[in-house]
Amino acid sequence: MNGDGALDLVVFNERVAQGVFVSAINVILAGADGFEPGVQYLMGETSGAFDLGDLNGDGFLDVVTCETSPDTLSVRLGNGDGTLGLRQTFASAFHPMFLLLIDHTGDGVLDALSGTSLGTAAFYLFPGDGAGGFLAPQTQALADPVDSITPADLDGDGVLDLVATGGESRVRLFLGLADGGFALAGNLTEAPNSTGAVITDLDRDGKQDLVVTTQSADQIYVHLGLGGAAFAAPTLYPTGLFDLGGVAADFDHDGAPDLAIPAPFRNNVRVLLNETMIAPKPFALLAPADGTEGLALPEIVAGWFTPALRWQSAAAGASYHVQLATDEAFEDIVLEFVDVDATNVEVPAGALLPDTQYFWRVTATTSSGETQSVPFPATFMTARLADLNGDGVVDSLDLAALLAGWGD
Repeated sequence: MNGDGALDLVVFNERVAQGVFVSAINVILAGADGFEPGVQYLMGETSGAFDLGDLNGDGFLDVVTCETSPDTLSVRLGNGDGTLGLRQTFASAFHPMFLLLIDHTGDGVLDALSGTSLGTAAFYLFPGDGAGGFLAPQTQALADPVDSITPADLDGDGVLDLVATGGESRVRLFLGLADGGFALAGNLTEAPNSTGAVITDLDRDGKQDLVVTTQSADQIYVHLGLGGAAFAAPTLYPTGLFDLGGVAADFDHDGAPDLAIPAPFRNNVRVLLNETMIAPKPFALLAPADGTEGLALPEIVAGWFTPALRWQSAAAGASYHVQLATDEAFEDIVLEFVDVDATNVEVPAGALLPDTQYFWRVTATTSSGETQSVPFPATFMTARLADLNGDGVVDSLDLAALLAGWGD
């Protein structure tokens, strides 16, 4: 919120004052030893839905909330130093219940997508004016109530689609249309009293998966993606009473998305760690490529060359075991690297001999213990002692390279 590179907190809360709900946004900045005391900004009587985004293109995050008395969108523009400006209101439709800031019109300006499940259910799209406000809403009537929406491009057409919960326990898919609006594509699943959805690639197969939370089933519904906005039958995981949506993030840094699910009636947030066993995919050795001749060594001209071994990634969060030997059977290993968390290692000076053939190979291990090795090792020849340009011969070109190196 203040541009210092540290993540801050923006929290919604409400309380009853003289019989009236008073809502506020609290901005809590990160400090050197944790978080600083929060600063409270009063809003109107709100549904609790809010979102952050740069409404006016100044590079600062702004705050938008849905308010139900009166029915408005409230905006406080960010000042860039962690503070918010004066509250502005824009007339909304009847009792907006959810809010999402997206560039649905494709003009580079954030729009506000809201809606209601009370009275006549509908989506409301408020086009952004680029100055921090919104134009009059465009209304799309719905046949059934919607309590929450989760955006994702599920059909791969470049337009955001919506997964909507609410209304007789159905979880519905609305496909985004290129010319605006959304088309109901059908029901994705049935979950009793669904309260929210999370879309992420849990099993890291390149297909989006669907997680549905409920308020009465004491469990979440996990549907693995089949591609093309289709999902498999759910697997149920126990959680707690009245789960209210959630977020996906890699909390344990193993390369797999985990889930954080709030349970407001229990005053807690549960973190569910992803235990999917992911086998690393086949990968290839990149450099030096198999059959390379005349690999330059750093000790020929100190600090001039630093050879590196590079390979493809086998899996997110994988570690690698690298071996380099003078024989194809790897009985004479001259260099070894273990628990490498990158896809390259530098060869230290003095580790390799000139004019010598070497073989190298890599084995990947995922956080779940699955392993994958390259099918064949690669081989390379190091340069002759005075072959500075690596062309296999020692001649005047190497002398020129030496003089140029001294000159530098």
